[in-house]
Amino acid sequence: MIGLLQPLRRLSRHPRRAVIFYNRIPAYLPLLHASSRLGYRSFLDLEDGEVITGRSLKERLARIVPAQFDRHCRDGALLACSALEAMTTIRPVHCYYGTAVGNVDMPRWETNRITCLMSGTLAPDTGALLLIDVIRRLRTRQPGWASGLYFEVTGKGESLSAFEQLAAEPGLPLVRVHGRTSDASYREILRGCEIGLALKPVGGALADTTFPSKVIEFAGSGLLVLSTDISDVRRLLGDGARYLERNDPELLIERLAAIATDREAAARCARQGRQAAEYHCAPLRAGEDLRRFLFGERA
Repeated sequence: MIGLLQPLRRLSRHPRRAVIFYNRIPAYLPLLHASSRLGYRSFLDLEDGEVITGRSLKERLARIVPAQFDRHCRDGALLACSALEAMTTIRPVHCYYGTAVGNVDMPRWETNRITCLMSGTLAPDTGALLLIDVIRRLRTRQPGWASGLYFEVTGKGESLSAFEQLAAEPGLPLVRVHGRTSDASYREILRGCEIGLALKPVGGALADTTFPSKVIEFAGSGLLVLSTDISDVRRLLGDGARYLERNDPELLIERLAAIATDREAAARCARQGRQAAEYHCAPLRAGEDLRRFLFGERA
């Protein structure tokens, strides 16, 4: 980080200059103080809130770094979700959810097959165990509506092996595990899915300290988002998604059954979600909102 001090000084001559610090990382402190002295507009990009509950010396010291960023990032904070506003004293704030860019021209909901996508980090705190439980229950009960249900799993994490074991076992619904993929392979898998799953537990450590960015990717690509009711998902997509209010496998089965037995309603919901994602997160709109927040002026 010390090596960045020289370009920081050189760029300080520019009439419109701003520096954005990603999370409150201690290694950024020299740059934080330097940018403040050089007169930069300084912003915090808070993607993950710190959860500090104890009173040990280590945890008390951990409070000092956020206080330094809150003091010196005096021009504003970009937040991953609205709940993070309570984790910083910086004002003003702007929630930035990313951009909705995807292929929405793929035909979906036209066959008996419904494919669900679980992607990203595969772990208990992203809902992996909930989904595994649901698939096992469906294989045991074998309801008629689930005969056309498929699950694609991409990504990595501590629950990857459990999904691989599930995929190796016989029974319906079928599960295909890809692990980590190339961008091109992932886009091809995404194109073949109808439902995007975002299952971070309600009330979990990640429920209000971050935003499940996959929902923007899913909705922007035309998939029906099936998400736990956490963070700003409902605020952003409204009725353009289906929600789980509890971490309950039976409730997830109920939601999947409702989708499978009324595909027209599911398709309408997916279209509504795509429109909401495009309205809030279209690249031009999101970029203009961000530029205006950083520099306070119109192009």
